[in-house]
Amino acid sequence: ASLNTDHLRTRPLQHLLRTACEQLDLPGRRSVQFITSDSPIDVSPDDKVVLFRIFQEATNNALKHARATRITVALVNNSQLRLTITDNGSGFNTASVSDGQGLANIRRRATLIGAVASVYSDPANGTIITISR
Repeated sequence: ASLNTDHLRTRPLQHLLRTACEQLDLPGRRSVQFITSDSPIDVSPDDKVVLFRIFQEATNNALKHARATRITVALVNNSQLRLTITDNGSGFNTASVSDGQGLANIRRRATLIGAVASVYSDPANGTIITISR
C-alpha cells in the first residue's frame, strides 16, 4: 500500500506515518516510534505523498546504511509544519561527506513542496533530518 500513490493521497498523513512506523518496529531488534499531536494535520494530497516519500528515504537510510536500532519520527504543525526523523545509527560527518543520492532526494523533494530539509549528523550520535515549512 505504501507504494500506491492513490492510497497515500486518500489517508491522513498521521495515519500513514503511524502505520509505517508500526510496520518497521521489530521488538527486541529495533524500535521505531511515531510522535504527533492529536489534532489533524492538513496537507494537500501531493504534499502528503512527498512527505511520506521523504520519511521512507530517511528511514531506509537509517536502517540500511547507519544500522540504526532506534528511530523516532515526529510530526508537528504549530506555526509551521515539521517532520523530524531521528536515529541512533552510525551517523556521518556532514562537513566531509557530500550528499549521497538519498540525501539529495530528500532535499529535492522538500524543495518541491516549499520546505527546507536540514540534516544534522554525528558519527557518535546518529542523524536528525528535519523538514520544515
